[in-house]
Amino acid sequence: MAIVAVSKNKNPYKATTIALELIIDEIKRRLPERAVIKPNVLSEHKDGCVVTDPKVCEATAHFLRAQGVEDLILAEGTTDSKVRGKADTMVALEKHGFSRLGRKWTMLDLNYDEPSDWFEIYSPGLNYRVELGMAKTVASNYTISAAKFKTHDVLGLTLSLKNMMGSICAARNADDGRVIARGPISKTHMHGFGERQPSDLTMEENIGPSKLALAVNLVRMAKRTKPSLAIIDGVTAMEGDGPICGSRKELGVVLAGIDPVAVDSVAAYIAGFETRHTGYIYVSGLRGIGENRLDEIEVVGEKLEDVRSSFTSHKLFQNAKITDEEIVKVEELTV
Repeated sequence: MAIVAVSKNKNPYKATTIALELIIDEIKRRLPERAVIKPNVLSEHKDGCVVTDPKVCEATAHFLRAQGVEDLILAEGTTDSKVRGKADTMVALEKHGFSRLGRKWTMLDLNYDEPSDWFEIYSPGLNYRVELGMAKTVASNYTISAAKFKTHDVLGLTLSLKNMMGSICAARNADDGRVIARGPISKTHMHGFGERQPSDLTMEENIGPSKLALAVNLVRMAKRTKPSLAIIDGVTAMEGDGPICGSRKELGVVLAGIDPVAVDSVAAYIAGFETRHTGYIYVSGLRGIGENRLDEIEVVGEKLEDVRSSFTSHKLFQNAKITDEEIVKVEELTV
């Protein structure tokens, strides 16, 4: 049975420490000498509830060091900037306060790491096959997905599994091996239309084939590279028009577990979302990546009913919820 810790505290450092201590025995079974902490630092310039609180990562670093992990890397591949395709992860880490904690870890821009663990994606908007490469530092090390608890326009929620998208660093033509994109723009391919971002698509494309492609590709990515430990920062969460333009929600919780699907499933329940409607969390459970059934997940710490608080969804999500027919399609495309 999967175990998920839920800690309630307004202080992100304390909430994270409590959550990790609740599952210390689970964590200690698998700890290596080196670990990568991968926060959600999606934007260079957006403040507030857009990015993981650096105190969550600081608490994680202190916890890991106390368990004997000496080599720590803080790594992210920022995508959102004022100039399209030019996001600078180091600028983002500096702006959001991570560099002030620099002696606790080595900082790395995953956008320009060496690609490895290539996986083919589903691209309904292209007439050629594409593979995406994960950053080698993430793919080859024990990685903690330190995600932000946020809503998403077409998938409902973005949590620990989707946070790993920041580790994509390259795209190549699957037939001839030619690299067609490096850095931030390579992640755009996950939406199924090459370098066309959701904002470039019609509404019908965005909530239809592009949404389906993103769900499929997230499951394919998780099959290839999933986090060893999932942490979700929900102290100050985001509801409404996430993952960038939503509103603050003072939820006051941190979730943690070694099964990212279970952690995301518990988070979805807390937010009042059905995992089926996200598609990717639900099918990740069906594909054996983790546990998506609440009755097979042991929650330790806070009682779920004491922390449950319905999130306002993105305005597009009511028309974008994955249907039962689309679930079948996601299953077929992720065998």
